[in-house]
Amino acid sequence: MCHFCHWFLKKYKDSLAIHTKVCIIVIYSITLMTNGLVAAIQDQVDPFFKDIPEEKKNRIYFFMHNGYITNPDYPIMSFIGQTNPDRKGDRFCDGDYSKSVEAIKEFDHLDVHGDLSDHYVRRSLLMKGCKKNNFGGSPEVLIAPSHIKSYSEYVDFLVREVNSLDESFRKQEETYGFTPESHSKKIKEKDPEATRAPKLHLVQYMTDRLTYVKKDAKIYVPMDAWGHFCKSLSGLGYTNIYTDKDYDMRLGMDEFPHPTYITQEEYYNMKFNAMLGNPPFGKGGNLALNFLNSCADRIEDDGVILLVLPKSIKKGSNNFNKINRSLELVDTKDCDPKDFSSSIDACIQEWRIGEKLRPLEEKHTVHPHIRFLSYERRYDADIFVGGDGAGSCGKVHLPSWRGKDGKGFYKYEKSSSHNYIEVIPDDDNTKEEIIKRIISLGHEGDNTFRNIGTGTTNGIPHLGKTKLITAYVKRYGTGY
Repeated sequence: MCHFCHWFLKKYKDSLAIHTKVCIIVIYSITLMTNGLVAAIQDQVDPFFKDIPEEKKNRIYFFMHNGYITNPDYPIMSFIGQTNPDRKGDRFCDGDYSKSVEAIKEFDHLDVHGDLSDHYVRRSLLMKGCKKNNFGGSPEVLIAPSHIKSYSEYVDFLVREVNSLDESFRKQEETYGFTPESHSKKIKEKDPEATRAPKLHLVQYMTDRLTYVKKDAKIYVPMDAWGHFCKSLSGLGYTNIYTDKDYDMRLGMDEFPHPTYITQEEYYNMKFNAMLGNPPFGKGGNLALNFLNSCADRIEDDGVILLVLPKSIKKGSNNFNKINRSLELVDTKDCDPKDFSSSIDACIQEWRIGEKLRPLEEKHTVHPHIRFLSYERRYDADIFVGGDGAGSCGKVHLPSWRGKDGKGFYKYEKSSSHNYIEVIPDDDNTKEEIIKRIISLGHEGDNTFRNIGTGTTNGIPHLGKTKLITAYVKRYGTGY
């Protein structure tokens, strides 16, 4: 270092240190700003700068035990299962299926859309002619359709069908932003209407009940979200399927024969051998009720109506007597919450044209033993029966009852739906006896009140005064 440089650094070293720190801070700030600006430009202008998230996948595999493959007494069949593609090794050598006593032959596996589960695949295959395993053991085993005569042919069939489902899922996600098996929250955010589509196992349950319906029968499917019913019926060989022209199924039907699309005017000028599906419910179930009533005029005399309907039109509901009386209820079955992507209060009902008009269901609004009090007079009540709410509906409490918070029913918020009851004895029944009767219908009895409140209502359970009185009359008579 020269004498001048040495002198300069010694004289100005403190000032230089300060300036150096300032410069470093400025340069660092400019770098951050520049990085942020560059990132923003890259994000908006050049999508190739973006980090592409790794696609979630699922692995569908097919295999069978050698003993079944070589034994001519067994039909052609295969396990259809799933695993994580990232699993180290695979299920055939990492101590899972490798523990099997019999040797295993893996036929093939496919890495598919992450939402496409083995459960969905098996349900789809059952609609394509496969049959459930009737030899006991795992439900993952499906027997090949009757037209398939070799394992090679069966594996080709499985690969083709799974690839078709995978392509369908990807197409649906690209078009609508979700698949039939997406999380219910995602489906609801993208398209609330699509949450109405039932899962495939429910569709299969319903289409299986049409075994006596001829393959060329005229079948009408209302507003078929996902196209599940139309696709299932088509896969089972039904050839005269009709559905709504102006309704977007949320799914292309390219891989299946197209149904016949009809206008509303055409619908009202046709008759059908079967009417199957899941019509929109509407507020309080009004749309479904109107559709069911229209079915009475559109179904052949020997036809069948099989629909997913809201619980609010079940027997015991306020809507039941509004159903066309020429229709006769054959069967009803409550749906499971897992039957839909989003929990829906629904049931499956089968209806036919009856030989005579259906009698009206008796409804009772008064009883001499029961006097309903207003909220303002709740302290005069002898007993309380919850009206609205998942927690309180159908619950029966005495004035001495206290909840977990130490409060009695007097402290409930004002609601016209709750039932504050003054018990009126008569010559044959004391107040204590009548109170015991009401308790017997509550949660400490046989839960009749709650079953009615939850079983005949969409959404929030509800036990109104008419339902309460009618239940009491059915058990203990009119009191007159």
